[in-house]
Amino acid sequence: MPILSENLEPFLIVAAIAVVDLAVLRLVDLNEREPLWSLGLMLWAGATAAAIVHLLVRSPVLVLDPVRAAVIEESATLLAFGAGSAVLFAVGTWKGWSEVSDAMDGLVYGAAAGLGFAIGDTLIELVNRPTGALASIRPGPLAVLWTTALGGLAHGLFGALIGIGCVGFALSRGFPRSVIGALLGWALAVAAQIGYDVLAHGAALSGSPAAVRLWTALAMPVVFVALLALRSLKGERRAIREELEAESGRRDQTTHRSSS
Repeated sequence: MPILSENLEPFLIVAAIAVVDLAVLRLVDLNEREPLWSLGLMLWAGATAAAIVHLLVRSPVLVLDPVRAAVIEESATLLAFGAGSAVLFAVGTWKGWSEVSDAMDGLVYGAAAGLGFAIGDTLIELVNRPTGALASIRPGPLAVLWTTALGGLAHGLFGALIGIGCVGFALSRGFPRSVIGALLGWALAVAAQIGYDVLAHGAALSGSPAAVRLWTALAMPVVFVALLALRSLKGERRAIREELEAESGRRDQTTHRSSS
């Protein structure tokens, strides 16, 4: 019971951040809200991928080698996104429509998978924290809040690159292009994570210089993903407008025939 009481507060903080992040992801796509169950599915897939990584890879590799860590973690996120997308495709086939219909959907679901990876990673670290005499070195609630929020933002951005790469090319309906898109999105995510880790944690800085490096490291993928999101939203609006115009034309034709 002492272990449960010690971990309850940070677990609740992580859960609250996950709920807030899911709510924000639902608002990203202004034209079409993704269902909460599908976002939750991607979150779960990402968290499961984080657990598998911790089971198969030694912690020092993930902490001390940013290149290998980025390759391993983004590969796990890619697999999580693929597994979640397969479930969404199966459900869409059963329902008669797909939950993933454009690049914006890929961006949102990829971000959810990346967020899930960060949440799962944080939860595993909480479980493995020292107890007893070493408990004094454990991070406090504010540290858990900060690291979880920051990690979720970073991995969400990396996952968004994977998602938009996969879905954006898959819409061309060509298998080679789909594979190229997935690899491109993965490569961008790996490069973004390496750049983030090196720039944010590459030197033993503290205070304002460290904060500047940290937010600079996050700003670059944020800007890139934001540009991709704006481009996708513009394409969605154009498609909706064209569909409405086509529907209006069909109605006019039907009305004209009826009056004739």
